[in-house]
Amino acid sequence: MQLIYELIKENPEFYAWAFGVINALWLGFVYFNKQSHERNLKQLEQDLRFRADRRLKIFDLKASEYGKYVTDLDSFGKKNQIEMPERMQPIFEQYLQNYLAATEAED
Repeated sequence: MQLIYELIKENPEFYAWAFGVINALWLGFVYFNKQSHERNLKQLEQDLRFRADRRLKIFDLKASEYGKYVTDLDSFGKKNQIEMPERMQPIFEQYLQNYLAATEAED
């Protein structure tokens, strides 16, 4: 500690300038580093916003596709509630007639 005091005491103007230059360089570094971090932060915010919007659009697309699927499934079910009995009734009647005929013939 005494050595440092002696060096500064011999030439205080030089060390004052050195200290000032070092502080100026340090302030410049802090300023530009802050600017860099702010740019990176803005880029990160944009990326996160873009990803969130993309996920939202994908979710909306999936939800609308699922809604369409359910609607198609309902219409298919309603269609089959009407058409299937009409198509299957003659087949059932023919089967029952054949079964009754086989029962009467003891086959």
